[in-house]
Amino acid sequence: MTDTEKILRVMGGEKKVGSRPRNGLEFISAIRAGLNFSTIRQLADHTGIPPNRIFAAVNLSPRTMERRRKQKKLNADESQKIARFARIVALGDDVFEDSKIASQWLERPNRALGGIKPIELLDTEEGAREVESVLRRLEYGVYS
Repeated sequence: MTDTEKILRVMGGEKKVGSRPRNGLEFISAIRAGLNFSTIRQLADHTGIPPNRIFAAVNLSPRTMERRRKQKKLNADESQKIARFARIVALGDDVFEDSKIASQWLERPNRALGGIKPIELLDTEEGAREVESVLRRLEYGVYS
């Protein structure tokens, strides 16, 4: 399964994304076009993390998200933030082989991240890369 397929899985599949991306480049196009708002509900269901916590994690205003819920579509910037969150969730699922454990890991302070909870770093791409780096080290058995 490709990384794009794994991300789509945690987002609820192609129907939730709003298109049928077959690869990373097509997924970029889907993000630019705007993801369906329902991807957030799917991520919340998958992770057990409430939508408002996801919004806070990626720096999206709850009021704006309420408007998007009514419109049923996110804009490109919002879609990118949700896709970034989904990318980390999908990687965590792979590393821990259990979505519940992966979600719990996101919510716990992490020594390799200076005692910061991984979910608190997902508001920036650089923060997400740091979280991804720790997950990759765990994946390869490097103490983190």
